[in-house]
Amino acid sequence: MANYQKGVVMRQKIITEARKVYNSNGLNLTLNQLATILNLSKGKITNYFPTKDDLFIAISKDYDQQFESLLSNFEVKDLQGFRLLGSICSAIMDLQYEYRSAIIYVSSVNSGQKEIHERVTESYKSNFEQVRLSILPLVDAGLVKNEILQPEKFEVFSFQYVNLFTTWVISFEIYHNTKPFAEMKPIYLNGILGCFFPYLTEKGLKEFQEVLK
Repeated sequence: MANYQKGVVMRQKIITEARKVYNSNGLNLTLNQLATILNLSKGKITNYFPTKDDLFIAISKDYDQQFESLLSNFEVKDLQGFRLLGSICSAIMDLQYEYRSAIIYVSSVNSGQKEIHERVTESYKSNFEQVRLSILPLVDAGLVKNEILQPEKFEVFSFQYVNLFTTWVISFEIYHNTKPFAEMKPIYLNGILGCFFPYLTEKGLKEFQEVLK
């Protein structure tokens, strides 16, 4: 039992430390190079994660757990305003920034990387449902027009919203990596929330403008 617990602790330590290393050093690091930086043998890493894909699948699952924990602090029924939605989005972005190496890695997979590709696909489907649930209270509060829920319009909105909520991480690494995250975050956040703009009611527009100040 003690050995099992030690194994659990070591596995989590590798996940956490590897995430930090890849965040700082980029995704080109091999497992050999990672092991050197972590002062571990490569075998210690591959004992838990035989391949780099396996390691990033584990980091992604760790992100999912943290994401669910974050969302559990909020009730969907409470999302009746853009200020709270903005706060939630801001907290999610902070979490995404901490896991940016994993987000970028899984965003670059191809269909041949079956397990990790399936995770990306399932996550994308789940995100669409979460978007719908977050919109309903805004519609009920009279902030967003009901037409946003029309299937053809919802598909377009969700595509924009979900993609911006992922690709801002990639944009930051490619275009703005010399700037502090704190400087770019408000710009990205406003861009994400801006997807609502075509569907705002008069009441919604007033609140929306207050939030974006």
